[in-house]
Amino acid sequence: MPKDKRTHEELAAQFTQLVEQSGLSGDQLSDNPAWQKRLQEITAFLPEDLTRNLIDRMQMAVEGGISNVAAFSRIHGLTKAEVKLLTSLSAGLTAADHAKKMGISVNTGRVHMQRILDKTAAKGQLDLIKMLNKH
Repeated sequence: MPKDKRTHEELAAQFTQLVEQSGLSGDQLSDNPAWQKRLQEITAFLPEDLTRNLIDRMQMAVEGGISNVAAFSRIHGLTKAEVKLLTSLSAGLTAADHAKKMGISVNTGRVHMQRILDKTAAKGQLDLIKMLNKH
C-alpha cells in the first residue's frame, strides 16, 4: 500500500471539509472562513496518526457508515461499560478483543455482552450490529 504523502495541513483541511459535509457543525462552518480556519488550527495540534484516524471515521460518517451509538444506547438504557463494548463492536472488535483492550476479564466482557443482548432483545452480536446500523 503506498504511503499517504499528504502534509498535516492538507489533512487538517480535509478533516474540516468532512466535518462540514457531515453536518456535525450545523451552519457554523458553512461560508464561515474563521470557523474553518479555527478547526484547521485545532486539528494541526493533533498527532498526525490521530488526524488520519479522525479523517477515516469522518469519511465513514459522511458515507453513512457510523451508527449513532449514543442515541441507541440511551434508548436501550445501556451503562457506560456497555456503551464502551458496543462502540468496540461497532468498530469491528469482538467482545474478547474489547476486554483485552480495556483491561477487563473476558468473562466480564461476556457479562456486558449478555446484558446488552438482554436490554436490546438482540438474538446475538450480528443481530445487535444490524439493529445498531438501522438506527
